[in-house]
Amino acid sequence: MHTHMRTTDTRPLDEVYDVPALVKTLQTAHLNLADSLTDWFRLAYAMADAGLDEEDFLILSAEAGEKYRYKENHSLYASALRKAKSTDSRGIRCLLGMAKANGIDIRRFYKPPENYGQTITKTKTNIRHSKPQSTSMTTEPYPLHIQHLGELGSRLVDAYYHSEHPNAFLSALTGNGILTQEQMEHACRLYRLGRARNGSIVFWQIDEQQRVRDGKLMHYGPDAHRLKDPNHHASWVSFMLKNTLGADGQPLLSAGWNASRCLFGQHLLDG
Repeated sequence: MHTHMRTTDTRPLDEVYDVPALVKTLQTAHLNLADSLTDWFRLAYAMADAGLDEEDFLILSAEAGEKYRYKENHSLYASALRKAKSTDSRGIRCLLGMAKANGIDIRRFYKPPENYGQTITKTKTNIRHSKPQSTSMTTEPYPLHIQHLGELGSRLVDAYYHSEHPNAFLSALTGNGILTQEQMEHACRLYRLGRARNGSIVFWQIDEQQRVRDGKLMHYGPDAHRLKDPNHHASWVSFMLKNTLGADGQPLLSAGWNASRCLFGQHLLDG
């Protein structure tokens, strides 16, 4: 007779998750994880506990705009490092929670051990025949369901791309000599940048299989810097769809839909 027992992952969290890759994704996604003073302290102590470099913290805290100066960031992180507990997994656990709360699919950073997904089979001897039965091992793949916007997302990408609404970000790129008109139009085609009615620019998150995962709407000023005041906060296309009713009177996206976001520009990678 066989009894089956699933193995549990008992490794330290820094071996279970690719923390540097997670932090890089948080930076690339331009997530503001230090919006409030509490968030700022929480982020610093989590990153210090996780053993991350000060530069990583400075990049993420910069997403809060001019709230915190360099000296304040440096002083806070130095204090956090002095109090850090390198053997404590709280920092990594906290970072994972913050990432998940901001729509990042943390399963992407899981590093399975060699025997992950395997089932250990214990064999009991059949006393009557005194012949042990054979031991077998089975494996199952790590389940990962990717949420994407499907055909609706593709239609929205085209609609926003062909929109003629004025856009401060694109105007700033050419107006400040950052890009020529030709270069700007090439970038729009390449990254499928969208012009929203409210003046924000849409940075689509399309994966290497051309699936539209989500889109982030952000506002920029005439100097090509982000606007982060309450009247120009960043938003997500998925959030907008959850609050927009279709012809049938139902939201275009169900409230239970959870984003599986990817990197901006990921669609340019080979699938």
